[in-house]
Amino acid sequence: MLSVLLLIMLVLLVYLLFVKLVLEVNTSEHKVAFRIGNIISAAVDENYDVLKLQVIWWKRKYELAEWANVGSKNELRSNSRNRVQKRKVNTAALWRVIRSFRVRKCEVDLDTGDMPLNGVLFPIFYGIRFWSGKKVGINFSGRNIIIIKIENTLARMLWAYIKS
Repeated sequence: MLSVLLLIMLVLLVYLLFVKLVLEVNTSEHKVAFRIGNIISAAVDENYDVLKLQVIWWKRKYELAEWANVGSKNELRSNSRNRVQKRKVNTAALWRVIRSFRVRKCEVDLDTGDMPLNGVLFPIFYGIRFWSGKKVGINFSGRNIIIIKIENTLARMLWAYIKS
């Protein structure tokens, strides 16, 4: 019985290590979502005021406006005096973990509203498109569209951290 329980826990651990973590941002569809496989998903609705959280079959909605005024300024001041010692950040390890993320989709169509600035940015964005192979551009028609899909796994992040 104990060996079956350990086997189930081992399978669950391996699944959690290799399940995809996905972040999707799509401004044309007003979509911001984060998924951990098919287990957990969190998304913000079109008006960016409700967070929809789903864990397997359990669903819950949270009003983001309620979270905006959680702490007062007096609480923040009193907590700032009781600071914990700062840890030294291992920048090499952090850089490797950041590089372990995979950009699966990147489309940027930007208009700054300033025509001379758009003219300056146009060759820069053309170079980025040529160098990266991603769909990146400047337009002069007022469209601002960003579509990004980033994926990673816990195993890849852990391996990147261990290698550094």
